[in-house]
Amino acid sequence: RIALGAVAATVLFLALAALGPVTDADSLDYHLGAPLDWLRHGGGTVEPHWLHARITGLGEALNMLGLAAGTDGLGALLQLSGLVMLVAAIGSLGGTAKDRSFGMLLALPPAIVPLATAQKPQLLPVAAVVVAMILARKARSGFDLALVFGCIGFAMASKDSFLVSGGVVAVAAMYWAWEKG
Repeated sequence: RIALGAVAATVLFLALAALGPVTDADSLDYHLGAPLDWLRHGGGTVEPHWLHARITGLGEALNMLGLAAGTDGLGALLQLSGLVMLVAAIGSLGGTAKDRSFGMLLALPPAIVPLATAQKPQLLPVAAVVVAMILARKARSGFDLALVFGCIGFAMASKDSFLVSGGVVAVAAMYWAWEKG
């Protein structure tokens, strides 16, 4: 009960922090700056002097939707939803309530705090890769595999650093699908 209370309190306080203003320099520079530039110019433009604007992905496009709607917190809200998905996915792997609680606590290391409250497209793609791995192991139909590869595609499109982990999950999913016929 204490572990579940700690998980719930952590997620609640991270949710409140995610609803606050953007304060980290990385988000203010290009996670929100590049989408704002896209809105100002009506699309992506070449910015040779702005190195980070060249490594944007789907996560920044989602931030652009938030900026177009008048908020700068959509990215943090998506990060928080990724954290909730991650906690739920890891918690679902345990057989007993004690195992599930321990798994949920493992999903909440201190490094999560700056990620859950920033506009960086990290936690939602991480959750997509974890969910894809869980679904890939249990996939029984073509629809299940479509969900697996949809999650992998979303993660890879969100940030280039997910090409490796998404690729590993894709290879594992294809192997397990071949194994099951």
